[in-house]
Amino acid sequence: MIRHILFNRWKPGTPPEAIDTIFEKLSDFPQRFPEIKKMELHRDAGLNNPRGRMKNYDFAIVLDFDTEANFQQYMGREHHHEVVATYIKPHQEEAARIQFLVD
Repeated sequence: MIRHILFNRWKPGTPPEAIDTIFEKLSDFPQRFPEIKKMELHRDAGLNNPRGRMKNYDFAIVLDFDTEANFQQYMGREHHHEVVATYIKPHQEEAARIQFLVD
Protein backbone atom coordinates (compact mmCIF):
# COMPACT_ATOMS: atom_id res chain seq x y z
CA MET A 1 0.00 0.00 0.00
CA ILE A 2 1.17 3.56 -0.74
CA ARG A 3 0.52 6.29 1.83
CA HIS A 4 0.63 9.90 0.66
CA ILE A 5 0.72 12.68 3.27
CA LEU A 6 0.54 16.37 2.46
CA PHE A 7 1.21 19.03 5.10
CA ASN A 8 0.14 22.60 4.41
CA ARG A 9 0.73 25.93 6.13
CA TRP A 10 -1.77 28.70 5.36
CA LYS A 11 -0.72 32.24 4.57
CA PRO A 12 -1.22 34.66 7.47
CA GLY A 13 -4.70 36.14 7.34
CA THR A 14 -6.30 33.21 5.52
CA PRO A 15 -9.97 33.48 6.49
CA PRO A 16 -11.50 30.51 8.33
CA GLU A 17 -14.23 30.39 5.68
CA ALA A 18 -11.62 29.67 3.00
CA ILE A 19 -10.25 26.77 5.05
CA ASP A 20 -13.77 25.43 5.62
CA THR A 21 -14.37 25.56 1.86
CA ILE A 22 -11.16 23.61 1.23
CA PHE A 23 -12.26 20.88 3.64
CA GLU A 24 -15.67 20.82 1.95
CA LYS A 25 -14.14 20.52 -1.54
CA LEU A 26 -11.85 17.69 -0.41
CA SER A 27 -14.51 15.76 1.52
CA ASP A 28 -15.95 13.95 -1.51
CA PHE A 29 -12.59 12.80 -2.91
CA PRO A 30 -12.96 9.15 -1.73
CA GLN A 31 -16.33 8.91 -3.51
CA ARG A 32 -15.11 10.81 -6.58
CA PHE A 33 -11.84 8.89 -6.96
CA PRO A 34 -12.25 5.13 -6.50
CA GLU A 35 -8.47 4.64 -6.42
CA ILE A 36 -8.38 6.23 -2.93
CA LYS A 37 -8.57 3.41 -0.41
CA LYS A 38 -8.75 5.68 2.66
CA MET A 39 -8.57 9.43 3.30
CA GLU A 40 -8.13 11.52 6.44
CA LEU A 41 -8.26 15.33 6.71
CA HIS A 42 -6.80 16.99 9.80
CA ARG A 43 -6.46 20.49 11.23
CA ASP A 44 -3.56 21.21 13.55
CA ALA A 45 -4.49 20.78 17.22
CA GLY A 46 -2.48 23.87 18.17
CA LEU A 47 -0.07 22.05 20.46
CA ASN A 48 3.06 23.70 19.06
CA ASN A 49 5.81 24.45 21.59
CA PRO A 50 6.10 28.28 21.60
CA ARG A 51 9.79 28.04 22.56
CA GLY A 52 10.57 25.57 19.79
CA ARG A 53 12.13 26.61 16.52
CA MET A 54 9.85 24.40 14.46
CA LYS A 55 6.38 25.66 13.60
CA ASN A 56 3.53 23.20 13.07
CA TYR A 57 1.76 22.91 9.76
CA ASP A 58 -1.93 23.90 9.78
CA PHE A 59 -3.41 21.04 7.78
CA ALA A 60 -2.67 17.47 6.80
CA ILE A 61 -4.28 15.11 4.33
CA VAL A 62 -3.48 11.40 4.50
CA LEU A 63 -4.37 9.25 1.49
CA ASP A 64 -3.91 5.51 1.12
CA PHE A 65 -3.74 3.69 -2.23
CA ASP A 66 -3.46 -0.02 -2.95
CA THR A 67 -0.78 0.47 -5.61
CA GLU A 68 1.61 3.04 -7.01
CA ALA A 69 -0.48 3.00 -10.20
CA ASN A 70 -3.53 4.05 -8.16
CA PHE A 71 -1.53 6.90 -6.63
CA GLN A 72 -0.32 8.04 -10.06
CA GLN A 73 -3.87 7.87 -11.42
CA TYR A 74 -5.10 10.10 -8.58
CA MET A 75 -2.24 12.57 -9.07
CA GLY A 76 -3.19 12.93 -12.73
CA ARG A 77 -6.87 13.60 -12.15
CA GLU A 78 -8.07 16.95 -13.52
CA HIS A 79 -10.52 17.59 -10.67
CA HIS A 80 -7.70 17.07 -8.15
CA HIS A 81 -5.62 19.70 -9.97
CA GLU A 82 -8.57 22.11 -10.18
CA VAL A 83 -9.29 21.92 -6.43
CA VAL A 84 -5.63 22.47 -5.59
CA ALA A 85 -5.23 25.40 -8.01
CA THR A 86 -8.53 27.09 -7.16
CA TYR A 87 -8.90 26.57 -3.42
CA ILE A 88 -5.59 25.53 -1.85
CA LYS A 89 -2.76 27.28 -3.74
CA PRO A 90 -4.13 30.83 -3.26
CA HIS A 91 -3.89 30.37 0.53
CA GLN A 92 -0.81 28.13 0.71
CA GLU A 93 2.28 29.59 2.32
CA GLU A 94 4.26 26.36 2.47
CA ALA A 95 3.72 22.66 1.87
CA ALA A 96 5.56 19.38 2.30
CA ARG A 97 4.63 15.91 1.21
CA ILE A 98 5.81 12.35 1.41
CA GLN A 99 4.84 8.99 -0.05
CA PHE A 100 5.90 5.70 1.50
CA LEU A 101 5.12 2.00 1.49
CA VAL A 102 2.91 0.62 4.24
CA ASP A 103 2.75 -3.13 4.89
